[in-house]
Amino acid sequence: MWSAFPGERSELRSFGTAGMADYGVSAGQFVAVIWDQSSPAEALKDLVEKLRTLTGGEGQVSVENISQLLQSAHKESSFDVILSGVIPGSTTLHSTEILAEMARILRPGGCLFLKEPVETAVVNNSKVRTTSKLCSALTLSGLVEVKELLREPLSPEEVQSVQEHLGYQSDSLLSVRITGKKPNFEVGSSSQLKLSIAKKSSPPGTFTLLCFDWPAKIFKKSSGIPAFGVMVPEWVGTASMSGLPCGRPEHSAAQ
Repeated sequence: MWSAFPGERSELRSFGTAGMADYGVSAGQFVAVIWDQSSPAEALKDLVEKLRTLTGGEGQVSVENISQLLQSAHKESSFDVILSGVIPGSTTLHSTEILAEMARILRPGGCLFLKEPVETAVVNNSKVRTTSKLCSALTLSGLVEVKELLREPLSPEEVQSVQEHLGYQSDSLLSVRITGKKPNFEVGSSSQLKLSIAKKSSPPGTFTLLCFDWPAKIFKKSSGIPAFGVMVPEWVGTASMSGLPCGRPEHSAAQ
């Protein structure tokens, strides 16, 4: 169901076929499009129409204003793809709570694509994050494989939108497109995880850490035991885990 649209700004470019292909949307998928007051109405309608063509009769495209997302009735693991702030001309900022909610309603294996203005300079107490802080926020929300897809200057319309809708002005802003994926399992589920544990012994004073590119927040610092039951030393904190070379079956770290 459509929510009320912002004022139309038809002069802005709309999505082309190439842009749609980047999202990997296919027939039968459930897709959520998140917009805010900075989103041009014509570009939003154009995006949704193209998505409905791709998802077909068995799929579904939901449109949600970001200010209402936390109050929405979406069930956990509802969407295969979530697009937020990607509408040309949008200058959406995503709070920690919004990122966590989008991760919650993504299905395991589902993907989030978002666009957001970022700072390239060091600015104290800035409401606009740097790219690294945005990526960290996505990881802490529970997503994996977080990566930057595109970085480009803001358009004149987007510069004006930042000033009007965010009350922010800076000469060091860029627009970034970032993607993240929900793990193929639900934390706390009864699904059995296949862990590859090396049989060789480790040298004295060495701990073997299993690193599977999972969000660092699932490691419990207080007990030293992750939610899924694999032992790690108590001295390994969230910050320490985030720097490990994930993607390899094991990694040894000296105490």
